[in-house]
Amino acid sequence: MTATPEIPFILPAEFVGLAKIEDGHLNIGGLKVPWDGGLCDTVPVYVRRLSRDGSVAEIHLARHDGYAQEELDAENARLDQEES
Repeated sequence: MTATPEIPFILPAEFVGLAKIEDGHLNIGGLKVPWDGGLCDTVPVYVRRLSRDGSVAEIHLARHDGYAQEELDAENARLDQEES
């Protein structure tokens, strides 16, 4: 009998840092991407990883708190599991 391989799934978003906006552009690995940051000079960066190996599956630049809320919800769910 052969083992069934694990089917990877995407984990909740996690905050990894702030990207700097300079002269209306984000510098992503030397590539300057136009970005309207309004009055902000940074933008939060979140990643979602694969459950299988922790590799990055998605990168998100957020102008809202949706990914921060997702990260908090995941942490609260983990803490609830530990308590039960």
